[in-house]
Parts: sequence; structure tokens; C-alpha cells
Amino acid sequence: MLTKLKTEVARRALSARQRFGFSLDSPCDVYELISKYGLALRFTNISTLDGLYLNDGLLGSINISALRPSGHQHFTAAHELGHFLLGHGAHLDEKIEDMESNSTEETMADTFARHLLMPKRAVLSGFRSLGMTPADANPEQYYAVASWLGVGYTTLIQHTRWTLGLIDSAQLHQLTLKSPQQIKRRQVPSVSWTGRKELWPLAGWWNGANVHLQVGDVVTGLVSPSLDHFDIGDGCAIATSVGQISATVFGSATVNLNIAKTDYVGMYQYRYLEEPIDA
Repeated sequence: MLTKLKTEVARRALSARQRFGFSLDSPCDVYELISKYGLALRFTNISTLDGLYLNDGLLGSINISALRPSGHQHFTAAHELGHFLLGHGAHLDEKIEDMESNSTEETMADTFARHLLMPKRAVLSGFRSLGMTPADANPEQYYAVASWLGVGYTTLIQHTRWTLGLIDSAQLHQLTLKSPQQIKRRQVPSVSWTGRKELWPLAGWWNGANVHLQVGDVVTGLVSPSLDHFDIGDGCAIATSVGQISATVFGSATVNLNIAKTDYVGMYQYRYLEEPIDA
């Protein structure tokens, strides 16, 4: 019965993508999707909560902790959207992204989030862009595909193994031996990888991507980064100011970069407004 229910939830997640034009072989911008469904989206500074879904019977709202890594925030947002679209009541979620849950509603919301953010076609498309399959890709390539999809490195590995069945347990073990911090240090050793700063390894196959980053994040692959929004580092660019820009990536690709204040707290629609300059 649970398997049948999960299959139906996966179908609904794919339908939610397609309703607003997010193809099944590319990333889904879950923040924009939430806005299209008419839900309020807020970032909070409550450290003990991953997310919160509220519904007064007329309007729904989703709250996400500003104090989590980017991929975790995206997954939480998708999880809370799942509660809304699956007709669940209000939910307070202290810890999301567990592969198992004792609550059927929590399990279904997790299933919804996985298939919304990581449908099989999108996962395979990402690895195909690197000339690889999930079974023979290395940790750095998993990190690149996870970043492109907007999810965490470990989240993609677990999903590829346990949900999609595209790798075996031995491959899962080998991939989890390398941590995201180790991958970041190897790719950009000139940066001090402390805190929650993210590495965004942009490339030509990211063309058209909508990337949500924050001040302090590190970006590679940019052609002539905007000096109004980035400092130039050794083989990278470091985000320094809030704003929304279109940027060119090596490989003749264009991406949309949405840069927020570090640990931004507030409504989503104001997240990328440039801060006023003092007179």
C-alpha cells in the first residue's frame, strides 16, 4: 500500500513541475514554483527548525531556516510544498531529509521533494552532460550535478541509490567517503572553506539555470565576473553584494545569478533587492 502511495506522490511531484513549465530533464526552481502556487515564502532565523508549513484554510505559507546549507533549504522548501499539494495540515519540521520517517505524511512529503527536485530524467541528463552515468561518475561529478539540481551532495547520492536504484551499495559507500568540504577544498584550494559557504561549479551545460546563492559563496566558470557583485579570487569569484544578474559562463552559456545577503531573513520576494547606498 505504501509503495502504491509513493508512486502516486511521485506522479504528483512531476505534474507540479510540468504545470508551470519546468521540464523533467532540467532543474526545478522550487522557490519560484512556490510563488507560482500563490504561497508566501519566508526565511527565518530559528536554528531549531528546518521548515514550517502553515495553512489557515485560505492562504498557505512556508517558512525555511536561513541557517541551513543551500541544498538543504531547497529540499525543505520542496518538502513543505509537498505538504501543501498533498492536502496535509500545518506541519512543523525540526529535521528533514531523513530517508525514513515514522509519519506517513512526512514520508510522503519527502517522496514528493525527491521527485520534484531530482526526477530520474533530470539526474540522468546532468550526468550525461558530463559524459558519464551515475554508476561511473566520481564524487566531484556528483557534486556538480547536485549543485546544478540545487540539492545536497549526500542527498543526490542517497536518492540515486535508494530511490532510483542507479548505483549499488558499494558505489554508495565509495561516494560517501568524500565529503562536500573535501571536494570544495580540492577544486578551489585558495579559499578557506569554513561555515556554510557554497561552491557553485558553473559550466556550459548549466545554460539557462537560475542559481540562488548568497554573499560569501564561491563561483567558478564565470567569464568576466561583475566587479559590482564579485571579488576575483584565484580561479574563482566570490560573491560580495546582493542583486540579480545574468552572467556568461565558459562554454557560451548564460545563467541567472540571484545573490542574497548572508543568512537572509525575510520574505522571498525581497531576498535579492540590492541594499540602498548610504548618502
